[in-house]
Amino acid sequence: MQNQSQGWLSISTEGFAAMNAARPPEHLVKELVQNALDSFADGQQGQIKLRYGLVGEHFQVSCTDNGSGIEELADLRVVYLTHKTDSHLKRGRFGRGFKEALCIAEQARVASGLQQLEFLRDNGARISRQSSLAVAVTGTQVLMQMPWPGEIAGQLDSYF
Repeated sequence: MQNQSQGWLSISTEGFAAMNAARPPEHLVKELVQNALDSFADGQQGQIKLRYGLVGEHFQVSCTDNGSGIEELADLRVVYLTHKTDSHLKRGRFGRGFKEALCIAEQARVASGLQQLEFLRDNGARISRQSSLAVAVTGTQVLMQMPWPGEIAGQLDSYF
């Protein structure tokens, strides 16, 4: 099964990207880590792996966790939609952090359970494509290709 939609988000991606273009890279990457942290129930132990750096000519950021996962990946396309209702003390109750990083990204992929959602470019247009996976992913895997030079890795090292 494969679904394809025009655009990456249900808003102006370009406008949202312009709003976030000045944010430091470490703040955008921190949003991915915060989402991974929020995927663990209170007191639950878990594992988060954050990797970043140049892969070939592209700067990639990968954040994976073994938390609760994402039930409906299509919801990632809707700004201000979140399903984090367990505690008002948790961050991320506005559903913006991932989308802020996504709008800056050149492309991205999110996988959870038996589904994946890809954010791609097709002839210059931003498209998203959701498909099924043959093998289930535990937790959530996020991979983003960012428009950053390799030197950003040092900046991220200092922050994290």
